[in-house]
Amino acid sequence: RDTDRSRGLGDVYKRQLLFHTLRSMLIQEGINIDPVLHSTGIRMGQSLYNKLYDDDLEVFIENIAEFWETKGLGKLSFKLGQIIKITASDCFECELLPKTGKPACYLDTGIFQALFSEFFGLPVRVIEIQCCTMGDENCVFEIEPFKRK
Repeated sequence: RDTDRSRGLGDVYKRQLLFHTLRSMLIQEGINIDPVLHSTGIRMGQSLYNKLYDDDLEVFIENIAEFWETKGLGKLSFKLGQIIKITASDCFECELLPKTGKPACYLDTGIFQALFSEFFGLPVRVIEIQCCTMGDENCVFEIEPFKRK
């Protein structure tokens, strides 16, 4: 039986719980899926780019934020400058994971890396500086041009 209660956010929560249960089990078994999540995020970002693109950076980030929220991935806010700062609240990727003291949003990092590398036409570095798994209230990502060391 299909009701409003069994669709929408309920389905998002079920998918989120399944994702986190699987990820937690792999962590407990000592399997590091972070590189797989990051490369999957890059592919997802590349696929999403044309759907979210706009010549205007402000519109582009509004499109990203709207997509994120409507798909139940969380709420994004942006601070533009030399370094773009993205704050994610209600983060789909990590909010149900245990506290580990390390960032955990490798899928999001990959998506943001692909979207902004495509937008600017040059490689960018995305660093998660705050994460729910580090005990922070929100996840915060910094995006800057990639600099070789």
